[in-house]
Order: sequence, then structure tokens, then C-alpha cells
Amino acid sequence: SFSYSANYWTTNNILTPGGEANPTNISGNNADAKYDVYNYATGNQILGIFLGVDFTGKGGAYPGNSYGFAWAETTTTTVPFGGTNASTSYYSPYLNPSAATIDLRSYSAGTGANCPSTPGTLLSLLGGAPERCLIKQPKVTYDASEAPYSVIGNGIFSSQNYIQFFGFNYTNSQRTGYNVRWGLGWNENSQFNEASPDVSGGIGGSWGKQAGDRISCCTAASGKNAQMAFEMYVRNTSTSLIPATASLFAGTPSPGGGTVGLTTANTTWTATAVNNSNGGSPLTVTGTGPLTISGANPNDSITVTLTYTADPGYSGYGTLTYSFFASNGSATIDSGLLSGLSETSYRTLSPIATLITGTPGRVSYYAKPVVGPRKIIAKCKNRATTVNVPYSSTCFWKPSFRGAVTITVEFTPTNNGYLSVTKSFVINVARRIGSR
Repeated sequence: SFSYSANYWTTNNILTPGGEANPTNISGNNADAKYDVYNYATGNQILGIFLGVDFTGKGGAYPGNSYGFAWAETTTTTVPFGGTNASTSYYSPYLNPSAATIDLRSYSAGTGANCPSTPGTLLSLLGGAPERCLIKQPKVTYDASEAPYSVIGNGIFSSQNYIQFFGFNYTNSQRTGYNVRWGLGWNENSQFNEASPDVSGGIGGSWGKQAGDRISCCTAASGKNAQMAFEMYVRNTSTSLIPATASLFAGTPSPGGGTVGLTTANTTWTATAVNNSNGGSPLTVTGTGPLTISGANPNDSITVTLTYTADPGYSGYGTLTYSFFASNGSATIDSGLLSGLSETSYRTLSPIATLITGTPGRVSYYAKPVVGPRKIIAKCKNRATTVNVPYSSTCFWKPSFRGAVTITVEFTPTNNGYLSVTKSFVINVARRIGSR
């Protein structure tokens, strides 16, 4: 399915093996498959693994791994191979014969072009726009000390003494049967002669096999000369790989429903809501954060579920839930000195009366002088209101400050269908009149 000319390389289609209910299989089964990660996941690193035999000790990017012989490369550091875009002074440590630098323009069987410098999809990398993009010229014989790893491995891929291309989209206008999407190009005749290659290898070959090693003649080192199964992966390390995250938090419930805040990072998400007080019936969800949930009755129990998945280039997925009660809105409170005045005296009993409409609950009273922190008024924390209409509460306050004192009254409703309410006002505390 994945020979060089297959449209799976150049088109954003997928190939799902039979029997897969969902197009995601990470078990490594023996089937041709292409998933949407190839088409849409942005990355700057590519991993290819050749399977089928034990490759332990054979070289590759992970020489201690017995799962397969591996190539692991950065996609954004390649250079054009041949043509006017190519470097005139490329450093090639394994060139045969050895040279400090060479002129890559001298490779004349094609023009290197569009070699990426920023992360992209595998579709954009291997689909044909980048052409003859050289990763490096590898050593022609196996050497365990080759940096960063031996590309051909010990008996895995074949080689010849010249061209020494390892990279993306090797095309040869003089002998197209050796084109390859990701892999190797060789010849044995002379340093810049691409006219008659006899060896190739890699993924997406044009020699009749979708991946593996091919020998026609005249090797410097001989590999498997066979088709090999492969797996290919992409990832993005060019940015901080922040896990996909999302969170729900309480908002301000509105009459007959409620709103829920939403924060996300690098995610795509959907939200649903149900009315737990009505058999789990669905509610209408609108907005993109905060969310607005409508269709519930006051005091109904509501559960919002947020399902999110990572955007391209990131990882993570999850489901979050948040529950709250539909609201009647806010209760109202009216509070002040029982005397109705806005002034009292130092150390004088000064009852503060509060009237509440809507629902009973509990009230806390705080006093703050002009200078100094706010403090709870003694014996006035979390005081229950009367249980019958009119709902009320009284705090018996003896001011311990002089001057302007800010009184804050905080009301928490007993009924879940109402919101908490806070009210503040200022009382002027004068010197005490008369002697003690």
C-alpha cells in the first residue's frame, strides 16, 4: 500500500485495517494502516522502526532495543541536495573519499527544494513538496561509533561508496526506480555521479517494495535485500509539550439555570449538561466558555460534562464534570443599626439588624476600622436567621474602634436555589457620652 507512488503519501486520506472499530491501533499488528496523525499532527521529529527480526546490537537510533531497528531524526534541520539551493560548503564527515567540505550543488540528478525549517505534518514532509532534503551523508560501512547512530546498521541496509544520501524524498531524474520517501540513495561510480544507482533502502520505495532494503549490484556493505515491515511516528519537541488541559469552575448561576466558567489549554472540547432532578434529562448548553446552561427549574441539580482532546502537536485527553444547583437568583438583604442611625458610640451596645427576602440562611458580621484588618464581631459569626417570614438576624455589637467603621454582612442561603449576598456600610463611632 505504501510504495513511492501510492497516494497515501500525498493525500490526506486514511487506511484502516479490517476489523478495527476505531482507526487507532498501537498493538503493532501485521497490517497496512495509515491514520489521521499522518495528515494533521504537527511535529519536528520523526521515528521509523523496521520490524521482523531481533535487531539488538545492530545499530540504529536505539541499539539496545529489540523491538526493531530504528531511525529517529529531526525534520527541520535538513539541507537541499543538488541544484542552486544547495550548500557549496557542506561538511560531510563520512564522505568517501574524505573531504572537509563539499559542494552539494554538484549532485545533478535533481534539485533540493522546500526543505522545512519549521514543524509540519508528515503529509507536508513526505508528500512531495520537500524534495531531496538531506539529513546527513552516513558512513558506508557499519560503525557502532558513528554519531549519532549508524543509519545502515550491521547487516540491515546495504550501501555503495558514493552519493550517500540519507533524508527525505530522494528523487533521481536519471533512474526513478530508486526514489524513496524517507531513506537512502547510493551509487558506486564516482563522488557526484547519480546516473546508475544500484542500491536503495528505506520507507516508501519505488523499487516494488513499500519498505526495506534493495540490492541490484555492487555493494560496499550488504544488508537484508528484502522487504521489511515498518512503523512510523511523529512528535513535536519544538514547543513546550504542555499536556492538554481543561477545567470547569463555578460561575454565577442565573434564574432558571446557570453558567459555568471554562478554561482550556491546547484542547478541542465538547460540553453536555443534564438535569439530575428530572431523571438525567439533557439541558441546553451554549457558549464557548463560560458556558450557559438553560432549561432547568430553580433548585434543580445540574451536572456539566466536558470532554476534551489535545490539539495537534500536544498530548492528552479527559473528561471533567461539575455539579451545581439551578438558581432563583440572589436573595436580598437590608442591614443597618437597629436604631436606624448611621452613628453610635464607643463601647455602647449597638444592635445591627438584617432583613432578608427570599430564603432563610446564616449571617456573619464583620467590622473594619480605617486602619487595621477586618475582624469578625464577637458572637456574630454564622448566626441563623429566623425560620419564618420575614427572615431576619440581629448582631449585638459593642464597637471597640472609634471613627469610621465598615460593617460587612455576609449572608449564605440555606436554599441551594439562591446565591450568597454581601453588603457593606459605614458607621461612625463617636466617643462615649457620659462616664462609665
